[in-house]
Amino acid sequence: LLMKNINKEFFYFKKIKDSCDDEIESIAKNLKLTKPEVDILIFLINNKENRGCDICDFRGFSKSYVSKAVNKLLKRGYITIKQDEKDKRYQHIIINAKAKKTIKIINNNQKEIINRMFKGISEEELNNFKLVINKISQNLERKWKHV
Repeated sequence: LLMKNINKEFFYFKKIKDSCDDEIESIAKNLKLTKPEVDILIFLINNKENRGCDICDFRGFSKSYVSKAVNKLLKRGYITIKQDEKDKRYQHIIINAKAKKTIKIINNNQKEIINRMFKGISEEELNNFKLVINKISQNLERKWKHV
């Protein structure tokens, strides 16, 4: 019974993701960037983690997707790569001042998208949503660790 009642919600998650991807594509087009470049910048803006492997892990992007976008952002002068001082295998991606205007536009667009997406949703409803998503995620992590 639970599966029958939840299938529509899984479909909605896909619609939400597709809608967000469309929004990011539109932002990228307006900024004359590629979607992968904007995806990387959005990640760097919103996370303290700043290594390519972090982007792959957290966002589920392939290494080639991240690598190609990072190379394009390097050529534009939007980012710099700095080798990790403790572990030479890792490189940190740093946003440069040249990207400041672009970052501001991305931030403003992101705020608009989030405000539209969560319009009419109370803080309590949002907190409950986060709680449920976190529980589902924990259940999946436990399953993955046992495989």
